[in-house]
Amino acid sequence: MVNLEYSVTSWGSPTAPKRALLLHGMMGTGAVFFKVAEILIKNGYVRHAHSLRVDAPDLLGHGWAPHAPSSERYTVPLLASYLAQHVSKEKYDVVAGVSFGSTAILPLLAQMQHPPARAVLVEPILDMPCPTPERIAEMLGSCSDPPSEEKLMQSNPKWIREEAILKRMAFVQMDSRLITELFDEVKQGNLSHSLIPTPSSLPATEIIILAADPDLASVYPASNAALLEKSHPHVKFGRIMGATHDTHKTAPGVVADVIMNGMTGAMGVEVLRS
Repeated sequence: MVNLEYSVTSWGSPTAPKRALLLHGMMGTGAVFFKVAEILIKNGYVRHAHSLRVDAPDLLGHGWAPHAPSSERYTVPLLASYLAQHVSKEKYDVVAGVSFGSTAILPLLAQMQHPPARAVLVEPILDMPCPTPERIAEMLGSCSDPPSEEKLMQSNPKWIREEAILKRMAFVQMDSRLITELFDEVKQGNLSHSLIPTPSSLPATEIIILAADPDLASVYPASNAALLEKSHPHVKFGRIMGATHDTHKTAPGVVADVIMNGMTGAMGVEVLRS
């Protein structure tokens, strides 16, 4: 399969004065953000009277991006380092991600010459229990024998067909060993809240964490509010009831609103820490 040095899906004008960077999660591609991106572009023109550009790159080992050499293990710092080669000198007003993409934002921020005004972490993988071996085997099986679009839509009733098509394509394109290796990082405790930058190291960036509905398999529990209060009081935290872990798919309007305007006053967000 052909891979590119850097693969990015973009929406909006290349010369737009405002820019957003969106990072997908494990087993995704940049293109999965099309719902959020289209809302951002529309709102960028209509509500704020300025144009906006949205960039959503494929993470290392995903989509059309290269795979890591066999001598290197997939880690979140490696994902961030790969991205930094291509975006560290760019100026983005906001950076947002979902799942492992959210986690990769944290080491990436320190490598950006122009830190964003806002970082939105949707369902970040931080101090999360490792999935069971059976669940990991199921994920690996999705790569070797991808489910049909129909089966994906049956399993995810809130998705539209375009999302099922993109998901199936992502299964085919990804380097499946990253599943085992990234979850090894989870198991070893390497993906903890200690990755969050301190206010002194990143004074100009507002950090927001968004969780999904706890009844819909959110990976970021509301109990983390106490941890944030104690160790990271500068981090804002809210959750979106009715949203699944794939929040960019099931609540794209809410995610887009928080990306553009922050959490205060965002419709559909239950604020747990402000």
